[in-house]
Amino acid sequence: MLAVTVLVSTLAVLPPARPRDCPHCGVYAGPNVSRVLDPYLRQVDIWPEFYAATCQFEVARGAFVTLARTACASETTWRAARSVS
Repeated sequence: MLAVTVLVSTLAVLPPARPRDCPHCGVYAGPNVSRVLDPYLRQVDIWPEFYAATCQFEVARGAFVTLARTACASETTWRAARSVS
């Protein structure tokens, strides 16, 4: 229970996810890259959307999956390290 509280607290403090169009971001190479099914989201400066508060991750244009706790934390940490807001 404590781990869930810490995760939720961390997610609430971090900035929101970067939108799909992300100039100068390069190709998305985050921890959940294997989940991305749509080739469009694998282009330079096009990143899948991610909502840390709900752990929703875009796998195709307009199609989202809910990441497991570990995958969600990894994505949140990875994007935060790249100043993705």
